[in-house]
Amino acid sequence: MMLQMHNVQSRIDFPVMLGIDPLPTTMHLRTQRLDALKFVEADVLKVFPNPAQRDLKIELSAGTKENASFHIFDLQGKLVSQGHVGILDGYGHIPLNAVANGMYLLRISTDTNVHQSKFVVNKP
Repeated sequence: MMLQMHNVQSRIDFPVMLGIDPLPTTMHLRTQRLDALKFVEADVLKVFPNPAQRDLKIELSAGTKENASFHIFDLQGKLVSQGHVGILDGYGHIPLNAVANGMYLLRISTDTNVHQSKFVVNKP
């Protein structure tokens, strides 16, 4: 059986997760169009220190001043913590009082974007 590929013209762009970068804190989303693949900026959200103890500092590379919401998930997808964080000059911090030691996924939602990053909590 022989399969043939046909060119189809499309004018719709849509984001597609094509893979996760092997680095644990970076995800690359690509915009898929039939005739092109483009990288969407990946290093928009930085979290530190990593591993964290008491709080997690965040940096959005846009240097914005905005309110954002955050959600912290464990690796099984269970919501561990959520709240709001103020971003001033691109920086904010999230308290980790209710978060136990382990690896987590942080999701930051602003008015215009959603950013994700992995981080580790290692309390003494």
